[in-house]
Amino acid sequence: MKKYFTKMFSMAIESIPSKWIYNRFNNIVPIFMLHRLYCEDKNKKNNHLSHIEWCLSYLRKHKYKPISLDQLAYCYINKIPVEPKSVVFTIDDGFVDQYEVAGPLFSKYDIPLTYFVISDFLDGSLWPWDDQISYILQSTTVECFNIILPGDKKLSFENNSKMLYNNKNMLRNEIKRVDQTNLYTWLDYFYEEAKLDKPITPPDCFKAMSWSNAQELINSGHKIAPHTKTHRILSKLSPEDSRIEIFKSNKRVKEMLNNSSNLFAYPTGRSIDYEKKDIRIVHQNKFDLAVTAEHDYFTMNEARYEIPRFSLPNNRFDFIQYLSFFEALKKVVR
Repeated sequence: MKKYFTKMFSMAIESIPSKWIYNRFNNIVPIFMLHRLYCEDKNKKNNHLSHIEWCLSYLRKHKYKPISLDQLAYCYINKIPVEPKSVVFTIDDGFVDQYEVAGPLFSKYDIPLTYFVISDFLDGSLWPWDDQISYILQSTTVECFNIILPGDKKLSFENNSKMLYNNKNMLRNEIKRVDQTNLYTWLDYFYEEAKLDKPITPPDCFKAMSWSNAQELINSGHKIAPHTKTHRILSKLSPEDSRIEIFKSNKRVKEMLNNSSNLFAYPTGRSIDYEKKDIRIVHQNKFDLAVTAEHDYFTMNEARYEIPRFSLPNNRFDFIQYLSFFEALKKVVR
């Protein structure tokens, strides 16, 4: 029944002239954001993968026009209307599964994918703090934690397999609210509290792609751009630390890659995760565009360094809504 309803909804959407939709809604373009394509067990691919392939085949079947974020930036800067039924895909962080799985999959459908990579992650000097939290909670045998967060807030919680998912989200969200200057030093303390040895290198399911992998992606038609040095929340850093995060990641990507993209993505990307100081630094670095994780369509009226993106929906019906004008229409009605 659900598949039938989705099919009928798709037919109804596709029956409406695309030029009318784009003129009515000011050249709207959905920019979709992805992250991991493997489960935590690297040998078991995420069920989400088959859904992503369905989405890509749907685009081609219904004659949508996938463009790169670079192409969208060019249209924005030069005030050129975007072609109706355009759509953009991005993916954040730089994990090896994004190279091994996402690159070939998007290439199969001839769809450009823009990768925002954490430069220190690709350098091998760290792996993202939020993934280390996941690793610690799923690996520890400690069942009751009484810890002190960065900024000296005390936090107590029980940890077991039933509570693992909620604990990951809870702890990540707590960390996002506090000063992140010494976040990676704090992780060493958390390993001790969890009675775990910190891995010398990330476990297989948390490994980064290499710079040579990134260059291969560019050579095959995809795009690579910076996503800070360490993936710390910019609004929780001093102006100088924020400048280093943005400037040095941009410099490193340009040093290591030919034909990298002049784009930027804020870590986690909510409106509370970056501030005016960070936007000024992005502007000083002369990026073409910067993207957030705020849930909305791109239009020509967007602030240049606050371009919204949709997380790729995990079901077909929602994907069709966001891909078409329907989500914009709901916003107008609301």
